[in-house]
Amino acid sequence: MTIIFLSILAWNAACLLGCSLTRYTRDFKVLGFLPYWISNYKPKYEYLTHIAWFAVEINGYGEITDFHGWPPADLIEEAHSNNVKVMVTVACFNPDSLDRILAYHSEKLSHELLQIITDVDGVVIDFEGIRGYNSYTGVENSLLLAWLMETLRDTLKNMDSSLQVCVCLPPVDWSDVFNCTLLSNYVDIFYIMAYDYHWQYSPVSGPVSPLEGEEYCVERTLDYYLKQAHPSKFILGLPLYGWDWPTKTNEKHSETLGPGSAVVLWKAVRNAEIYGRRWDYETESAWYVYRKGGVWHQCWYEDPESLALKYSLARSRRLGGVGFWALGYEGELTEIYEAITNQGLVRNMVRQRYRRLTLYEILYKLQ
Repeated sequence: MTIIFLSILAWNAACLLGCSLTRYTRDFKVLGFLPYWISNYKPKYEYLTHIAWFAVEINGYGEITDFHGWPPADLIEEAHSNNVKVMVTVACFNPDSLDRILAYHSEKLSHELLQIITDVDGVVIDFEGIRGYNSYTGVENSLLLAWLMETLRDTLKNMDSSLQVCVCLPPVDWSDVFNCTLLSNYVDIFYIMAYDYHWQYSPVSGPVSPLEGEEYCVERTLDYYLKQAHPSKFILGLPLYGWDWPTKTNEKHSETLGPGSAVVLWKAVRNAEIYGRRWDYETESAWYVYRKGGVWHQCWYEDPESLALKYSLARSRRLGGVGFWALGYEGELTEIYEAITNQGLVRNMVRQRYRRLTLYEILYKLQ
């Protein structure tokens, strides 16, 4: 009777994580960002629907200041031959420059981008650090951003109606800049950057992309954005990396003693095999600890299991797809992709996960 009871609890807990029986189709987008600094890398096209090349940089006058090698040799033709769309990312992370663009240069930027979209399928706008109010006009930047996106949409669609416009969203919209209800009139895809909840300079160690269990986590990010636009507009962006911090102790959520160092996924998985992989059931995250020079280090990272649970969440919320920062960080770990297309594999991973839980942990999940 006890075994039956625990089995029912485990199955119910798995269901709470949103295991979906929906089969993979091309309507479920899989978007990977490919940074310009990744070399000698061949994308795994069979698992992707979109590649977002990262990035051309712009200044406060809406002018491209660095192409970073765009367009990359052979990428566009090769991707298209594999039925994968290619988008180019336009990046600006300077709050002053962003204020100037939004205040005065929406049309300039829109026409500037026409020169870089030959033979591609769309544009990704990655503006990070936008203030709530514009320092030049005093107007809410949420309104100015909507004006920019309307101008950009009209400019691009007048050239080619099939071109897509994507906007990157932060995990927490601290400045209330990204009004998706308004933006959804002009934007085809919202890419949610569901990572860096614990970041390089975090005061305590913790998961880069906690599924649940913390004040700020992936579940709550989705709760916030999905109230504003149709779920199919959103792609859940996931990290293929972790942060390694020097810490005061070897206990989770320890005080950090300095900034973290980024560790790409394939290296983190390899290190966990050496130091011993740990699992935090409250946030559904992988981590490991080790000592170096007498100092404790903790690395919290994503692996195939933690990513599979988030794929399942994306399907249960009826999102438009999932995405990755960044291609190349996975190395040869194709398991991170296989779980997208094989929902049976995801269900088995979840079941195995809950078979390892104690009764207390299962009851915690169900409360």
